[in-house]
Amino acid sequence: MNDKREALAEHLREHGILVASAEQPIRHRDGTLAPWAFYSWNSTLTEEGLRLAALCILDRLKGFRSTQLATVGYTGMPLLSACVLLGEGRYTGLCIREQRKTYVSCRRIEGPFDKHAPVVIIDDSISSGTSLGKAIRAIEDEGAEVEGAIVLAQFPHRGGFDWANANGYRTEAIFDIWSDLGMAHTLPHPLPPYAPPTGSVPAPEGLHPAALARFAATTYLTTGVAPLAPRSMDRSYEDPGGVFVSFRERANEHRIARSGFWHFNPAAAQPCSDVIAATIDTLCVANGQITIQNLAQLKIAVSFFSALESIAPRYLDFDRYGIVAQSRVFPMKRGGALPNTEVFISDVEQYRHARKTNAGIVRNEPHDIFRHDVHKYIEPGESWLPYGTRENDETSWWRNAALGHRLVAFVRGLLAQALTPGSVEPADLQDSAIPCAIAGVAVRLYHSGLIGYGLCNGPALGAGLREAVAQVLADPRLKRESRDSRELERNTNLASCTIVVSVLHHPEPLGAAPISMVARKLRRGLDALCIDYAGRTTILLPSALPYNNLSREAFVRTTAQLAHAETAAETRQAEWRTLQCAEWTEFEGRGRPMRFGFPDRSADDEKCADAAALIRLLGSYIAGSLDVDGMPRYLLLPVSGEAQARGTAARAIHALMALDLAGSLLNERTWCNAAQTGLRHCLVHVRDGALILPGWTGGSLADAVLLRAVADHPALSASAAALSIARRLSGMLRVDGRIGRPIKRLDLQDDHEYFPGATLAALGRFAIVDPTVLPASLDAQISWYAHRFNTCPSWGSAGWLPQGLQALHRITADPKMAELAFKATDWGIQQQLVKNGAFLEDLSPDEPSFNTGFIAEGVAASRAIALDIGDSERAARYAASWSDAMRFMSRLIVFPEDVFAMPVGLAAVGGVRCTLSRSDIRIDQVSHCLHALVEGARLEQLMLRNEEIVEYVK
Repeated sequence: MNDKREALAEHLREHGILVASAEQPIRHRDGTLAPWAFYSWNSTLTEEGLRLAALCILDRLKGFRSTQLATVGYTGMPLLSACVLLGEGRYTGLCIREQRKTYVSCRRIEGPFDKHAPVVIIDDSISSGTSLGKAIRAIEDEGAEVEGAIVLAQFPHRGGFDWANANGYRTEAIFDIWSDLGMAHTLPHPLPPYAPPTGSVPAPEGLHPAALARFAATTYLTTGVAPLAPRSMDRSYEDPGGVFVSFRERANEHRIARSGFWHFNPAAAQPCSDVIAATIDTLCVANGQITIQNLAQLKIAVSFFSALESIAPRYLDFDRYGIVAQSRVFPMKRGGALPNTEVFISDVEQYRHARKTNAGIVRNEPHDIFRHDVHKYIEPGESWLPYGTRENDETSWWRNAALGHRLVAFVRGLLAQALTPGSVEPADLQDSAIPCAIAGVAVRLYHSGLIGYGLCNGPALGAGLREAVAQVLADPRLKRESRDSRELERNTNLASCTIVVSVLHHPEPLGAAPISMVARKLRRGLDALCIDYAGRTTILLPSALPYNNLSREAFVRTTAQLAHAETAAETRQAEWRTLQCAEWTEFEGRGRPMRFGFPDRSADDEKCADAAALIRLLGSYIAGSLDVDGMPRYLLLPVSGEAQARGTAARAIHALMALDLAGSLLNERTWCNAAQTGLRHCLVHVRDGALILPGWTGGSLADAVLLRAVADHPALSASAAALSIARRLSGMLRVDGRIGRPIKRLDLQDDHEYFPGATLAALGRFAIVDPTVLPASLDAQISWYAHRFNTCPSWGSAGWLPQGLQALHRITADPKMAELAFKATDWGIQQQLVKNGAFLEDLSPDEPSFNTGFIAEGVAASRAIALDIGDSERAARYAASWSDAMRFMSRLIVFPEDVFAMPVGLAAVGGVRCTLSRSDIRIDQVSHCLHALVEGARLEQLMLRNEEIVEYVK
């Protein structure tokens, strides 16, 4: 803190905080009482306070180009006036009325208003941003532009500060109300673990944890007080991270209540007392739903947590650990989420549930994450759904490839016996082959799509598979597949078919639940869904969701439709249950566990080891999707066979660019020629520096990507169309540093996520051809976007900004460009999962996606900068991040073993699916991954070449 700022902070701490008293009540906007308020009047209406405040604001104004200052309301008027007075004639002031005056000036904006000059809003504080939003709209309604805002104090993470900066209004605060002005001590702290009133009845010694919980519940519901804690349970237990207790209805698995507490201090753990306290806390949370009368119909489980371990987001692992999120700003904000739960399928969802839903922590609010193991103890003799703990022998058997091979081989033998005379009947399967009770089995037979299906409910494994195979053989689709032959078996080449075996287990009854609740309970793409109606049971297997790209609600409605129970489902006259589903197929003689309808590659690193092979695979997909005009197919739904030829032009052009670069890397001239054909087609449709491609959705991002794609080709970059794009994009570099339209407006917002980085990348590449497209200095742009990223970092910026900065750094070697690129990439890597290499991005809201490939493009660009400046340690870190990202992307790439359910067959190979729970292939999903692969492989080649040169010199 400089001297002026420190003096102002001290003045505001002493005079600017109004504390409530009997004589001076303080109220929030909604009328509720508040203990204190930020009251700048007591400081800014004094000579010392106002002078210090104005001098601090004037220091910040040096970073703005505006000379017009405006304020709304009364509290900003002293500040504005003092800035004008002490600003040495540089500034003029404006006052924004709440409503336009109806007489005399008839203005809403009072003062010497120059509508052709930008404005900075001055105010004493910002919280939700309501006042700032009104001020911005008032100025813009008069035809002027707001550059940004400066306030004395911000109340962080209440929306306003982040909203303003994200929307391009550079907003700065002199102080943080909590950390700088010392008001953090007023924030409420978390309550200690619940301590129920204790009676005189002792709990018996040596009980199982769940039995102790039952005794505590019985005692409390009977007497109103807790029992005395025993000295020990039936064995030694530890709960250094906390304890939670859950009550479920024995008849239908419905959870009545679950509650407990965490221990942030392991020394506070007392397992026996903690079980009793958590039990009674759960009874209170149940709010009367658990009574002494219905307690006998409930079953109980107690979960002990290991010590809470502070971690970075990249160490999340939904399959193994529970988590707790706690705000660093507001101590009361705490929330947790268990591992491997119902409803969720990804680390993204678990993290969001703990952080946002349960803790109420907003985006970019600083917070800590803790992870812990969960050890669940169920009442002896009771069963429990296998959620909320890491996988064990009863739940991890779906990964058993050898078991899958046995099941698929058994089914193949049964089919061969029926279809091929003389085949030997396979030995029967014992029910004990599956380590838990099963609820049914299913068999699917694929040959460029589904040609046979059978499902059998019940606990029998071998007999159930036999019944399912019989249904497959009777399937009309199988007969249609063989309709040209005299005999079914002569025309059914079983070796060319793919068999999928499904085992249903651990059903969860949902009763006559509404569709919305059924949808919420589903783990999309992993759970089968059963509906019972009119004496008939209908089950839809989970693969129907990814194959048809259904939402969870659409999956539920599809199940009801198949059962002819749409009306019954809407009126809650049908019974539902979910079932976990383990699935296997076979490829090259090996059993393959399946996940989300595709062979699981979560433990397969071989697929991503050969970058050149992956580049060839993805490049072949794009090359194979090109139309006669050179433009790639926009979207393919490989399971339905539907395709969409056109869509967003920027995505298609990016694919052409990636194909061109891949062709250059692998010396595939046909790819380069094909890509350039498409680029020429685009250039023909450029008008006044903008792409207007018939049938495609354009926009400035498409223009930027097109310019970048043609910049390396002399014939294309020399065209009048390319030059006109370059001039237009160059004209969007604003003097204040913003990249966008000439006039900034709330109702016509610029894209500050993707477009700035893409524009800088395009101009940086094109400047090698024509240096005049770049201004003499880009300091304003670097400063503007550095401020924006510092205040509201985002995934769109993390992907595109480093690419733009790397293109510029090649020309300028400006260290500020390297610094911003590294900042964006480091921010992303902090949130890259160690377990699988995916980024915890929010561009796809529910699970990691192809955007991991998009962000890896930025990582590769930052790695190139690091290599250029000789930062080998950083370059190595970025190389490892890129490799990890490609490891995840290999799970989304369509390989030959994935196409059995797809009528389009091998035409889908090399496509990239959006997420693990979807099958659609949009062209940018492929191109971002391909471009990341190409840039990473190019850097590897460069490093290898440099090593060879060094060895040669030696």
